[in-house]
Order: sequence, then structure tokens, then C-alpha cells
Amino acid sequence: MSDKFTQGTIIEYIRSTKYPEIKCQGIVISARCDLAQEKINQFHCLSAMNIEEWIYEVLFESVVNERNNNVLGNIKKYCEQKCMDFATLCGMDKVNFREVLLKSASSKEQKNIQKTIEEWESISGLLETKIKNEEKRTFLLKNKKIVENK
Repeated sequence: MSDKFTQGTIIEYIRSTKYPEIKCQGIVISARCDLAQEKINQFHCLSAMNIEEWIYEVLFESVVNERNNNVLGNIKKYCEQKCMDFATLCGMDKVNFREVLLKSASSKEQKNIQKTIEEWESISGLLETKIKNEEKRTFLLKNKKIVENK
């Protein structure tokens, strides 16, 4: 074993249980002396990935989910003010979701509700379709505060 692996050896093309869709690397973290003296019959490995993969897959998904939850939180507050059942509303398709919210809004609230619905539809669609890294980068830059907290 000592001929092939030592502390810090990078193993290519492993799969992480946390990120099964992303090609990862493994970094051997078992003690060099234990490996050299063959005191162990297995080694420990730390998962790693390319920074671009992390930014455009892991970070992007995390920021999209947080933005989506923020917008849904605003919709939930609105539903509570209108004595509407948010869980039932979330079970509807997007067309009915939009229609029910807009019908419940006063003429004064219509513009804000419309804007919130459009924002939610835009954000929720980001994970449903394949988009280019440049579009992901633009989204991340627009959500800089969330990114900085990750």
C-alpha cells in the first residue's frame, strides 16, 4: 500500500455521497507513517472538487434554494394576512397558484403580488432547466449578499 498511496495523494474520479452527480477527487489524509509502515489496511480520504464545479453546481443550487425560500416566505406571509392556506396553494400548479394569488389581491396589491409571483417563477425555474455557467454567474452576482454568507 505504501508504494501507491501516501498522505496527500490525490485520487481522481471518485464519487461523493454528498455530491453524487459531481466528479470529485479524494485526498488521502491517513498518517504518512502508518501508511509507510503498513500499520493500517485502509486509508481515510477527504472529498474535494474543482472550484468551478463547486461554484456553478453546489453554491448556485444553495443560493437558488435560499432565494426561493425567501420569496416563498413572502408569499406565505401574504397568505396569512389573507387567511389563505399556504400549503394548499403550494399544491397547485403554477397557473392556478398565480390565479388564486392575483384574485385575492386588491387593486393596490396587484402589482406587488404580480412581481413576487414572477420572481418566484423565475427562481424556481433555474433548477428545472439546464442553464449556462455565465447565466449562473450573473445570478450569483445579483445575489452577492447570500453568496457572502455561504
